[in-house]
Amino acid sequence: MASSSHILEEEKEEIDSDDEFFQDGYHTITKKEEMEYYCAVEESQGFDVPDFGNVYAFSLITPMKLHEVPGMLKEVQISANEAIKHYNNENGTNFEVVDIVKANHSGCCGSMYYITFNVKPIGTPLEFPSITFQAKVYYAIPIKDIIDVELCRPKPSKAL
Repeated sequence: MASSSHILEEEKEEIDSDDEFFQDGYHTITKKEEMEYYCAVEESQGFDVPDFGNVYAFSLITPMKLHEVPGMLKEVQISANEAIKHYNNENGTNFEVVDIVKANHSGCCGSMYYITFNVKPIGTPLEFPSITFQAKVYYAIPIKDIIDVELCRPKPSKAL
């Protein structure tokens, strides 16, 4: 008779399938997905990561569907505005955020946003070409007035 610390083969097979275990459509990230993810993070510093859909892994940087969660869109907009304000103060420029191109998110005791957005000098006409920027911004929870801009820059023309 097997000891209680040993899992029977039938039990092992049952819990090997995360989808069957959790019955929520999610699965643990595979080694292939993990390698693809880490290569993308390395190449893009978190700004261009794949969307694996229903993958469960703690603290992944994941693409956001901004218009599905209005509260998150508001946080991203606030974060982008804080980032460009920080950039303007550091560089003597006068840019304003025109629109959010995309955002990625990693959460743990707050939100780390990897935001790609377009800016223009304040007061320029609509036809003036915009400049694409990237910002990495920490938005604290539950203290909503803590926003830490870790990075704000024009988007590099090629992967770093």
